[in-house]
Amino acid sequence: MLDLEKYGVTMWEEEKILSFRQKLLAWYDENKRDLPWRRSKNPYHIWVSEIMLQQTRVDTVIPYYERFLESFPTVESLANAPEERLLKVWEGLGYYSRVRNMQAAAQQIMNEFNGEFPSTYEGISSLKGIGPYTAGAISSIAFNLPQPAVDGNVMRVLARLFEVNHDIGNPSNRKIFQAMMEILIDPNRPGDFNQALMDLGSDIEAPVNPRPQDSPVKEFSAAYQHGTMDCYPIKAPKKKPIPIYLNALVVENDKGQFLLEKNESEKLLAGFWHFPLIEVDEFSKNQEELNLFNQVSEATLHAAVGLELLHTASLVHDDVVDESAERRGQASVNADYDNKVAVLVGDYVLSTALLYVSHTHSEAIVRRLAGLGQTLSDGEILQLSNIQRKDITEEAYYRIIERKTAALFEACAAIGAVSAGASEEEVDAARCFGKNLGIVFQIRDDIFDYYDFETNIGKPTGNDLAEGKLTLPVIYALNSAKNDEMLALANKVKAHDVTREEIGRLVAFAKESGGIEYAERRMWDFHAEAQTFLDRYVRDESIRTSLQTYLDYVIKREK
Repeated sequence: MLDLEKYGVTMWEEEKILSFRQKLLAWYDENKRDLPWRRSKNPYHIWVSEIMLQQTRVDTVIPYYERFLESFPTVESLANAPEERLLKVWEGLGYYSRVRNMQAAAQQIMNEFNGEFPSTYEGISSLKGIGPYTAGAISSIAFNLPQPAVDGNVMRVLARLFEVNHDIGNPSNRKIFQAMMEILIDPNRPGDFNQALMDLGSDIEAPVNPRPQDSPVKEFSAAYQHGTMDCYPIKAPKKKPIPIYLNALVVENDKGQFLLEKNESEKLLAGFWHFPLIEVDEFSKNQEELNLFNQVSEATLHAAVGLELLHTASLVHDDVVDESAERRGQASVNADYDNKVAVLVGDYVLSTALLYVSHTHSEAIVRRLAGLGQTLSDGEILQLSNIQRKDITEEAYYRIIERKTAALFEACAAIGAVSAGASEEEVDAARCFGKNLGIVFQIRDDIFDYYDFETNIGKPTGNDLAEGKLTLPVIYALNSAKNDEMLALANKVKAHDVTREEIGRLVAFAKESGGIEYAERRMWDFHAEAQTFLDRYVRDESIRTSLQTYLDYVIKREK
């Protein structure tokens, strides 16, 4: 259990906790809102409501909730629903990744739990798109399990009750509030306790215009008693949003058909069709200025297409090797079809990549692309062989990265420079820039694996560990803390013999041992190396700005 004293939190004695529970639940019994999902203990109904209530007001959710259950009354009906119908029923709620994750989780329930909604916290947590808050809510409300449901409302109340001097917006601080709730939660009425705190935080102790004098537990609130309500919770201000400008390209053929593209990003409108978009620095009234290809050679275009296709082919093959059922939140080719089809598809895409790159008429570009294919294969083999090694080192981690993600970025930068007629020195400098950029990208991606996000980042928390991959945060923790128990778990990870509970312990260990902070520092080291290239070699201001923006985005991105 987390030592809360280390975080400046002194919990109450048992008698005071009992009194707090009694007064909070008495208030809830008298004042709780009559909501349709509160009339049900069906875990499916509660799950639907909790997902809908993310980023959405209660009064907005109610009609959608009722309509959704009419359309998909069971887990099975949700699992088998056509995506078009699913999105139509959800239309207007936004954050469409939520409902896509719900369907993926419903399919999990049908395949892994024989169609029965899991009744344990661990089972619920294993479902796609369900983080600790949602798992806690379903566990406590539907199954009466004493599992906390910690959201922003709950953290706000707790921060004021105990004057918690930690930023509630920092994901790493969530464990503090989770540990507090594990002590406070009423084991006899856990669902009501969670909902009571949520109601208290969303109404009386709302972030805007709170009424602390009306709180049923104000006598327990240190912030109320000390007159520091305005100081809690601590939350760093959100970064000011940066506007982006997009021009839509309307392309019509002689049959009156329009060119559309599917949004494959992980942003709000993922999966939807729209006119092709191009990001610009600012909107221009002179449309003649918009020329996509005025500074791009044919060789560069063909090389770029070849690189993208080679990358796609490698991902298809990697999923076969790793036996991965998903690729960034979507079913992999081998999952939708089978390994034989996936291998053939990968081979076809690879051949097409070679065809495109041949149109560059550049031996240097063809040679570099072929070398990239070899390096990516070598990286995959190295990753597989690393499983058999007893030692767990940073050196091995970087060797794999340099032959996988970093190799791709490295080749893109070098081939781009070659296609533009750069000198040997400039090509090599660009290559190093790409390599450093790729390492930054991979470390950031690995860090995501150690946090619980309710939004879609394309892979569930602890997924790398579940796939047998030890990444930098846990490698550092293992080598610095010298914990034999955790080392044993790490070897179980490599052997693909680890449970979700054990993965959770490894994730917690990595965080508590400074693994995240170390990985962040190493990222900035490689960022500095990449920055050197921009400062020394890139003279064109518009190109420099674009590369600088991308470099900074890679290290600061949130998904």
